[in-house]
Amino acid sequence: ADHYRDNVEATRQLLIAAVASGTRRLVFASSVAAMGAGSPHCLDELATPAPVAAYGRTKLLAEGLVLAERGAGALEGVVVRFPLVYGRGQKGNLDRLLRAIVHGRFPPPPRRANRRSVVHVEDAVEALAIAARHETAAAGRIYLACENEPSSTRAIFDHAREVLGRRAVGWGLPATAWRALGRMGDGAAVLLGRRVGFDSTAVERLLGDAWYSSARIQRELGWRPRRRLNEELPRLVAELAGESISHQEGGGHV
Repeated sequence: ADHYRDNVEATRQLLIAAVASGTRRLVFASSVAAMGAGSPHCLDELATPAPVAAYGRTKLLAEGLVLAERGAGALEGVVVRFPLVYGRGQKGNLDRLLRAIVHGRFPPPPRRANRRSVVHVEDAVEALAIAARHETAAAGRIYLACENEPSSTRAIFDHAREVLGRRAVGWGLPATAWRALGRMGDGAAVLLGRRVGFDSTAVERLLGDAWYSSARIQRELGWRPRRRLNEELPRLVAELAGESISHQEGGGHV
């Protein structure tokens, strides 16, 4: 109900206000969650949406509202779907992963190279701005905006440890062990009546694939991702490590 209110009804009200004010174009920031759970194959805008959770289903419904306005001739709607968005001050899955690595609470993931697309927040903002400014091609279109090369959980783990000056780890906790931990989290959620921080969903986000192509927005609108996670990671890790040292020196909890 919360997702429906925030994603669908709020978008509906925004569209009403936009039409009433004479707004020519509305760019909707959506999510790859509207497409589904991800795939080991690279997906583009032609993939059939199959969202698996309420967030993704309501994002897809909101996209439909935005694009339907163009058919009515009142407003040009554009949808830009993002994968994981990262950057300074980030929250969410990558922030939790890096914090756990910094604090030594994250066991080595399997050495298999899963593929997960990401985009820097500044590149995401630029994609929205270009979609708003472009004179013709963007109207009524759906675009994916992400870095050209996907990242893997293991590569992030190894790079973060390197930035922290820690020795390389040659082994990885098997995927079966990770999934067993996730099922334990599922059981704890049933007992507590609420989702816990680490469950089967979190495990699949760590080990699974969510790989996308931004070829359309690059070809049609000229957008290019200017930042790469492997180049930004040292800065993100250093900020978290510095934050941890500040807490320790201040007598706070790490």
